[in-house]
Amino acid sequence: MQVVATSDAKVEKILKKHGLKSLTGLAEINMSADYDQRKPKNWTANGSLVLKGVRAEAHPETVVMDNLQGEIKFNRKKAMNITAKDITARINQAPVRLSGKLFGIGTPKMLVSAKAYAKQLDLAHLAELLPALKDLKLGGILDMDLDVNVPYSTPAKSRLNGTVTARNASFQVAGSDLTVEKGNAEIELNGNTANIKTMTVQVNDQQIALSGHISNPVRPKVQLLIRSSDLNLDRLLPQDKAGKPSSKPSKDKGGQMEKKPVPEEKVGRAELPSLARKLTADLQVKVDRGQYTGFQFQNLKLNLLYESGVIKNYDINFEIDDGHIATKGSADLRNLDHIPFAVDPDINALSLEKVAPLLGIDKLPLNGTHVS
Repeated sequence: MQVVATSDAKVEKILKKHGLKSLTGLAEINMSADYDQRKPKNWTANGSLVLKGVRAEAHPETVVMDNLQGEIKFNRKKAMNITAKDITARINQAPVRLSGKLFGIGTPKMLVSAKAYAKQLDLAHLAELLPALKDLKLGGILDMDLDVNVPYSTPAKSRLNGTVTARNASFQVAGSDLTVEKGNAEIELNGNTANIKTMTVQVNDQQIALSGHISNPVRPKVQLLIRSSDLNLDRLLPQDKAGKPSSKPSKDKGGQMEKKPVPEEKVGRAELPSLARKLTADLQVKVDRGQYTGFQFQNLKLNLLYESGVIKNYDINFEIDDGHIATKGSADLRNLDHIPFAVDPDINALSLEKVAPLLGIDKLPLNGTHVS
């Protein structure tokens, strides 16, 4: 199949619907498939796609992917397997290369093995060619040279090698208040560990620096140091725009309290996402000064150890004016309907007026100092 021109109005309309202005090149397709309506989940397929000299121009932005070539093989019996061989292209002159395989997709024995390379790749240009990425509003420049092998059934044998460098990276999560800008990072992959050598980023206009490492891609182990010289948590943390519903029963027209319907019994228990249940994290946070719910704090330090849904221990301390707060504790988050926790606070010379907004009792006529 060879596309030599896209001047037909109907073809142009179809292309623009998918974010393309023009598409030319050569594709050789060889495919077979079997489907039994009585056993719809047992369909099988086998085939290959060879691309030669494919050129695509995005619409409405002028982004050109030139000389796309390579081979993609796929087969499905019990699970889908995909192999990419020598896929190369230039996106606005930035070179991109990809080879690898993705076997057993969606199964416990899934295997990801790939080599990927990009130089001076503009992420905004990449998003113009892939409509699924447009809502993220990607930006920044990416360099990468990666060789990864991740067998999900034996994660200890994972192999990660290479480097990733990002400059002025940015993205925005659709439907949320999360915006990430001015991201600069240098990440080095070695063995089964990604070492974050340097990373600075603005999250909702709040400057944050990170360093540390992440190992074991299947059951991640994270050790991070997070720093900020000036952190406004009111802007960093997502806000509940809808507001909290009142816990008081409403009254009917006759002034009588209305009875709320008894909620249906829950099916199962509320749990953390799968990744959070597999995660182990050792976090340190240091903030020189900051703000939360309107009050100012200084010299915040947090140490937290988390393992598979359990905060084994945390230790946080910070200053408010001439006062000081330190708290130690733990919490079990494996069942979100019932969370056992322990707290050991130590509060010194703290003005009640200052801490009232944090405790949600700022409307009460409080004054005085707490010494513990």
